[in-house]
Amino acid sequence: MGKKCGGSLFPQAGKTIFFRFFMLNCLISIATVTLFGFSIIPDQERKIISGLKSYAKVIYSGLYPVVSSSVFLEDYGEAIENSLAVIGDNPMVRYVVLGRNDGLSIVNLRKKWYQAVDAAIPRLSFQNHRIIQSGLVAEEVFNAAFPVNYAGIDWGHIYIGLSTDEYHRELRTLYSRTFMTAFFSVLVSLIASFFLAKRLTLPIKQLAATTSRIGAGDLSVRSEIRTGDEIEVLSMAIDQMVTALQNSRDEVKRKHETLLDIAHRAGMAEVAIDVLHNVGNGLNSIHVISSDISRRLKESRVYNVGRLADDLEANRHRLADYIGEHGRADKMIPFLSGLAHHLENENSAMTRDMEDMDRHVSYITNIVKCQQLYSKSGGVMEPVCIDELIRMAIQISGSTLLKYGIRLEFEDSEFPAMVLNRHKIIQILNNLITNAIDAVLTVEEDERTIDISAGRCSDGGLVVRVRDNGNGIPEENLVRIFHHGFTTKKGGHGFGLHSCALFAQEMKGRLNVYSSGMNQGALFELILPVETRIEHT
Repeated sequence: MGKKCGGSLFPQAGKTIFFRFFMLNCLISIATVTLFGFSIIPDQERKIISGLKSYAKVIYSGLYPVVSSSVFLEDYGEAIENSLAVIGDNPMVRYVVLGRNDGLSIVNLRKKWYQAVDAAIPRLSFQNHRIIQSGLVAEEVFNAAFPVNYAGIDWGHIYIGLSTDEYHRELRTLYSRTFMTAFFSVLVSLIASFFLAKRLTLPIKQLAATTSRIGAGDLSVRSEIRTGDEIEVLSMAIDQMVTALQNSRDEVKRKHETLLDIAHRAGMAEVAIDVLHNVGNGLNSIHVISSDISRRLKESRVYNVGRLADDLEANRHRLADYIGEHGRADKMIPFLSGLAHHLENENSAMTRDMEDMDRHVSYITNIVKCQQLYSKSGGVMEPVCIDELIRMAIQISGSTLLKYGIRLEFEDSEFPAMVLNRHKIIQILNNLITNAIDAVLTVEEDERTIDISAGRCSDGGLVVRVRDNGNGIPEENLVRIFHHGFTTKKGGHGFGLHSCALFAQEMKGRLNVYSSGMNQGALFELILPVETRIEHT
């Protein structure tokens, strides 16, 4: 995804569609003309060469009867005269050479001729119908070699050299016409490409600007492009998509608010259940203690003191004689001493029971206080201390921790107060602690450990970590653990961690989970941004 630049969600294009389309058409036009030139010019060259061949053949046809007759008579005068006449009458003809295979050649030039014994001249036959640099006339000529056979004897060749001036003149004309044709073709193509690219790219730019605003969140914009082609169809499709997106977003917003409300109520219910569970445990303990106190009171020997007092009261007028009769004094002193000792022990035991009862009542009072604080200002952001919220969450689950022998470690972080939603934080922490308790139940009782810590994360914000040494989380479940409906608990609804993740996002934070696999424990991190801190002066 490109960075937001110049008010647009999209990166600034280095090469626009207009530029690319225009350049592509330019290249196609140039390539087309080039291919046309490369296909036409060689063909025209071949036609010009073919014309030179035909012209040389006509000259040869006129010379051959005279040359063959001279060969038969071995008198070359007429052949020389005829050759000079051909050269004089045809400015294109530069030379006519009658070359014998034995190396003797008659060279006919303009207004002169001579005999030459030169083995190189017969080799002109290997340069047949080619443009060569001739040493005979010191210029470029088209050389044509035609064989001379007389009575089945290969006598030699007639070499005709034609001037290439006309050849080059026709080529220049060809190149000039081809260039002008190419120039005007490319020019017309470029002009047409320019206007076509302009017509194509303007609605595309308008469409890009519209989609940029849509990407920025403005779903009220519409493209309204009317080009009568596929771009208009695309524009109408985008407008329909935006309308559907607007409706979908409204529906998602409504469902999200409903889901958050359900999550909030579900969290309140879970916390309330935990509170009732812990209050119930405390009340059970108080009931056990009170029942024991009642039993001890019923069985108390304090009633013997009353009976002794009644006996003494009845014999008050002769108290000394009564105590001295039948050895009562010897029995009464040990009885009173034992009774006092028993009553002291009984008093100590009941004092301890009353202290335990008072401790359980204080525990219930703290639980109720936590619930009252939790229920206060449910949707309000307020300054709170994270350590206080962690202790409240631990207090709610305290009896469960004691029941299963789970060691929970937490040290105050002294993290500064933050503006948080008390309700949602306690719901998240309570859910994480409850899950950690479930996880460590698979471990031996003396090894069950949950560690809670709070501190600063790398960006200076708050991070609360809940770590357990329980059954761990498989790798394939790590990516699904916060999804709605996902659960591995028997009878679970898969809503707890999902609602916690939603609450964290609502507070501009996030909830992370880490685990190395089965039986490796798990770590949950609640991260809240630094912007939520209270500035102290």
